[in-house]
Amino acid sequence: MNDVAEIFAEILDRAPDAALVTEANDQTLPAGTYRLEVTKKEVVSAGDKSPWPGRLMVHVQADAYAKLENGDMQRKGKLFFDLSPIEGRFDNGNLDGPTKLWSNMVAVAKKNGGAGTNRDVFDMLDAYPLRAYVTRPFKKLDGKWESPKSEDAAKALMEDGAIPRNFIQNLGAWNG
Repeated sequence: MNDVAEIFAEILDRAPDAALVTEANDQTLPAGTYRLEVTKKEVVSAGDKSPWPGRLMVHVQADAYAKLENGDMQRKGKLFFDLSPIEGRFDNGNLDGPTKLWSNMVAVAKKNGGAGTNRDVFDMLDAYPLRAYVTRPFKKLDGKWESPKSEDAAKALMEDGAIPRNFIQNLGAWNG
């Protein structure tokens, strides 16, 4: 039988399995609806590399849970996202992501007995489980974004060097 050094010498020039490398380096969640439990929230100024440099944001970290077929919840990962009470819009006039998520939380605060003030939103971020719809587009090497329709298509994009990201599209109150 070969010793460890001989085995290592035999495999040293082989490339690892591409699927194994892809799986190990993908730290995103599949698109879908998740229950979020906020673990940290902090008021920050958006950084210089942000699309909104200097803008007041509430940076949130949350554990994401998916509902299994038997009804149990299973932790799937951690999501990071920003909300902002400062209005922001895209060039086409639509609300930007941080404003939309903040506005979603105003509705949650009112639904849970608050007046919908910014204080209510900040206080309620970690008071209740939230429902989040999460997307998972891929940024391709040419800079364009693509949302695959299947896991096979997602794997093919990653093998081509595309980088997946998670984006929270909307928030609401979790009601099971």
